[in-house]
Amino acid sequence: MMKKNEQVEGYIEAAAVLRLAKAVLLVCALVAKSVVSRIAAARPALTSLGMLKLEQYPCSPDIPL
Repeated sequence: MMKKNEQVEGYIEAAAVLRLAKAVLLVCALVAKSVVSRIAAARPALTSLGMLKLEQYPCSPDIPL
């Protein structure tokens, strides 16, 4: 049978692991939010770049589609 001190040490270790796991989840959530924000910010720029490329090649009645 475990002594009370050993039980307390086990609970303290488990609590530390739980705190670390919660911190890791928070960091992962913040990184994911940052990535989503960067993608959302880049999307209009990519669309604008695509429009600029399309403007370089104006449609001509001589060019079949």
